[in-house]
Amino acid sequence: MGRVQIQLLQPDQSFTLVPGLNTCAIAERPALLTVRHAAADVFLDDSPVTMRTVGDARVATIDLQNQAGMHRIRLGSGISSISFDFVTETAKANWAEIQAMVAATRAFSTTNCRPFLYAGRNGNADLSTTERLVFWLRERAAEIASLVRAIDKSPASRSQPRLAFSTRSRGLDRRATASLIRERPHLLEASSDGGIVVGQQRYWPSMVRVREQVAIGPVIEHQRIRHFLYRISRIYLELALLDSTLRAPASDIAGLLSARLFYGLLPNHFASYGHQPSEIERRDIRYGRLRQLSAEFDSHMGVGDLREGIRAGIKETWEVYQCFAAHMVGEALSLEYVGSTRDLRHRDRSGASMKRGEVSLYYDVQLPSVVLQSWRATTSRPAGERPDVVVVDMARRQCILLDVKFSIDSAGRCRAEHLFEVQGYLNSYGVSQGGIIFPGSQTANSVSAASGFAVHELPLAAQDVIASPSTSIENLRHRLDRMWTPLP
Repeated sequence: MGRVQIQLLQPDQSFTLVPGLNTCAIAERPALLTVRHAAADVFLDDSPVTMRTVGDARVATIDLQNQAGMHRIRLGSGISSISFDFVTETAKANWAEIQAMVAATRAFSTTNCRPFLYAGRNGNADLSTTERLVFWLRERAAEIASLVRAIDKSPASRSQPRLAFSTRSRGLDRRATASLIRERPHLLEASSDGGIVVGQQRYWPSMVRVREQVAIGPVIEHQRIRHFLYRISRIYLELALLDSTLRAPASDIAGLLSARLFYGLLPNHFASYGHQPSEIERRDIRYGRLRQLSAEFDSHMGVGDLREGIRAGIKETWEVYQCFAAHMVGEALSLEYVGSTRDLRHRDRSGASMKRGEVSLYYDVQLPSVVLQSWRATTSRPAGERPDVVVVDMARRQCILLDVKFSIDSAGRCRAEHLFEVQGYLNSYGVSQGGIIFPGSQTANSVSAASGFAVHELPLAAQDVIASPSTSIENLRHRLDRMWTPLP
């Protein structure tokens, strides 16, 4: 596949891809994929692509609508496969803006992985696997590095018996010595106290075979550790393309592969851990712990090695912004995450994602009736509304109802039609005011109020949070404080 040529064609642009990471940014709309000089199977984000032959090329139409993020075209499978990575941009946000939202959120939370859907080998999105894997890598990377460095400094060894010649009988191996004498009978020397009696004469061998213990390095165990590190580094580097905060630990893990411990060891991708631990893995806690970590890693990865299946496709850019906004609201109100992973999708029994005392934040969930209930909930046709963000203070019997929209009008404000949606929430829940968060400028702040109802416009841009996090959070807190409204 040395002459292979991959092209992506769109009405106003075309890109020729090279193996590895391409710097081109492709628009989030359908594109024509052209493959020349290669008959191998074609995969997009590990999903097979049906190709048809046109002239000297194979072509297919791929749909990149709402697919902002990192993607991979792969030719073939196994060791002989070739990968071509590229980035797509949506009309709503470019890749830099999406990364800014991720970076801003990570400044306050360990995750906002929910919007990032990763495709496995079967082409299906596997969100839970990726979330578990990210957290596991973050928690275990330092421990793995420490164990490997400790082993590199003082590797274990096992004792193996070795037969040797000796003029002393210490450690005498009788069976091996008897075989030696049969082969070389001239080694028998007459001796008055000889332990060997032949006829009426006593003999003692002038040379015997003894069994001595020799220290041998654990080659198999070190092969297993090297293979384990290789798998982790590959996945870490994949994730680092999406999140710059992972670059440093990814480099550390990859750097361990050059340790003295692995000098002279050839790469062996079949050196996985077997069902039973070796003697060294049972005896040396360092090797045993690495074996346990490998088992944990495999359980987070699911079935098979998915290191080539970690490709990101952000299905809906608005969901990234919605998640970003919810994290920022929780930070502004000094709320704490319910789950230990600081993930908004981890909720308590009531459905709250964040709490502090009697104050609870509900994210993208239908509210419990004891907290806030729509008037239609008791009718024959309930609405089943799911406001994006609702903060409830049960002690003061107050709430803040927020909708999140990732769009602005020509003046940099939220669109007028989106105000109607917030108005619908206010009417449904019977509260007097609410707000809409949108990616506008900090100066684009307004309140639409009349007849006892009010809709607040809350601009929140990731770039502003990154540039001045404390100021942005303080401004958001000030605006939210003005929005508390009594529960009905």
